[in-house]
Amino acid sequence: MDTSITQKICNGVFYTDEKKLVKLDVPNYTKIIGGFLQNRIHWVLLIIDSEQSTIAYLDPYGEKDAEIEKLTKNWNMFSNHQYLSNAWRKRYKWTVITETHCKQRDNNSCGVYTMKFADCILSNKPIPSKIRDIYRLRNDMAVDLLAASEPLNDYCHSCGMIGLVDDDTTPLVRCNSCSWGYHRQCLRRHEVTISQDENSFNFVGPCCSKNGPVFVCS
Repeated sequence: MDTSITQKICNGVFYTDEKKLVKLDVPNYTKIIGGFLQNRIHWVLLIIDSEQSTIAYLDPYGEKDAEIEKLTKNWNMFSNHQYLSNAWRKRYKWTVITETHCKQRDNNSCGVYTMKFADCILSNKPIPSKIRDIYRLRNDMAVDLLAASEPLNDYCHSCGMIGLVDDDTTPLVRCNSCSWGYHRQCLRRHEVTISQDENSFNFVGPCCSKNGPVFVCS
């Protein structure tokens, strides 16, 4: 479910998005998953089960009674609004439940916890109950992101841009140590003059040289 819609429903301010909410026909789905920024700073996850009329609420820090009460009130208010506007054919009485899971211990991993909770639910896997499971899943996430990333060989290691820049029609100059490439213009910022015959020297880029780009005659 769209994050902005989830957040507005849970905060009780859903009247401003009537057109989007009409399209949110919850009874047509067995389960709906939505994450949102609680208090605009902390990611949490909801799993809406229309068959059981339950909302599983997962807060990486741990679920607080005040937030459960607020969520129960606002979601039932939204449900009643949808019923009265004839968007839904059935009146629901929703109950908020919680699931056992490991707790977040730092201040910046709520997004990772929320995504992995959702991933486990969608994959029918147990929700991690131990902190080491989250560490392992976080490593798996990093591997997945790297595997899906574009090859970096065509990017300039100085400016981060791909391919040629402006009127520079020559290929990237590559470091002989690590093969990172650099635009000639980017190397000129290091006050380096590059000859057209790259084969006449060995180039060590700033990535591998503490003193900046170095050119050594072959």
